[in-house]
Amino acid sequence: MPPARFTVLLCVHRMPALLPFAIQTVLWQSHRNFELFVVCDGAPEAAACARALAADDPRISVFDFEKGERNGERHRHTVLAQATGDFVAHLGYDDLWFPDHLGELAALLGE
Repeated sequence: MPPARFTVLLCVHRMPALLPFAIQTVLWQSHRNFELFVVCDGAPEAAACARALAADDPRISVFDFEKGERNGERHRHTVLAQATGDFVAHLGYDDLWFPDHLGELAALLGE
């Protein structure tokens, strides 16, 4: 059985200082079978940052929306309709993952 495929959902509604680091912690995962969806809700600086990183990694997709109400919740369904992962993992734009985060999730979900 192939390893679980993850769709990592990272939603952002402003340009936080930790965004590039949050994205990098996904790219450094030991479990390599994932796609990263960066959903920008009225955050053009964040979209530019994510697009720069996406230029070097085809697993990153950037979705740049006009600012909606609240913090972009309405865009999540639209984006997740394009997901190919078996599972969805959520990462906050100001959160950091250890390199084995997705590997541990895959192992736990496989039990």
